[in-house]
Amino acid sequence: MTEEIVSGFETPCHVAAVRGHHAAVLQLKEHLAASVAALKSSMSVWQKNEVANKERWAVLLKSLNDAV
Repeated sequence: MTEEIVSGFETPCHVAAVRGHHAAVLQLKEHLAASVAALKSSMSVWQKNEVANKERWAVLLKSLNDAV
């Protein structure tokens, strides 16, 4: 079996396709970065609320245990 050598030429169509692909990947990267930033922000608020709720529950449980 003989080896086939693959060769190609850089054509204007190929350059346009690569540039289009690159632009699409950059746009996706920017969109994902914005989505992750928004999610991180909302999860930070959620985490702060969870910490506050944990503290409230600790106080309530302590008062119940003291009452018993």
